[in-house]
Amino acid sequence: MLGDKLCEHLEKILPFNFILSIQFGSKDFSKNEVDKIVLDCSNYLRTVQFPKDFTSLDIDNLGQLPDEIETINFFHYPFAKKPFFSESAGGVLPDLTIQHLQIILDKKHKALKQYKRCDEHWLLIEEGTFLADSFGDISIEEFETEFHKVFLYRHAKGELLQLK
Repeated sequence: MLGDKLCEHLEKILPFNFILSIQFGSKDFSKNEVDKIVLDCSNYLRTVQFPKDFTSLDIDNLGQLPDEIETINFFHYPFAKKPFFSESAGGVLPDLTIQHLQIILDKKHKALKQYKRCDEHWLLIEEGTFLADSFGDISIEEFETEFHKVFLYRHAKGELLQLK
């Protein structure tokens, strides 16, 4: 989602067609933070003087980009109809732990207060739409929650797991 949105923003300000790829940093972020990260990246990239003739250009984060970004790569591609984001998917997947789950539960518990009163509330968590939001094994035993049932849908594996 972040790569596609950034590509849409940059298409309006950069005078050339490109393939955009992003190496994400180790700082986790949520969907709610995507717009701010895109805006911060766009604001910085407006100031960059791109070389007239280049094939590929890496912009390493030396503090000028949000912490969630390690490197942004532009591949000059004049034959493309429009710029696009390309995600490479390689890396080591961490296990899903109670610490990861607790972040989601804390957020959803706050939202639960606004829900209509029901006999039961169930929570469905999606995981694995991209490598960046994927996990390896599930390392969660028991946990406390206000939800009656908690499910995890794993896109990459096409499986639905009941965590509670």
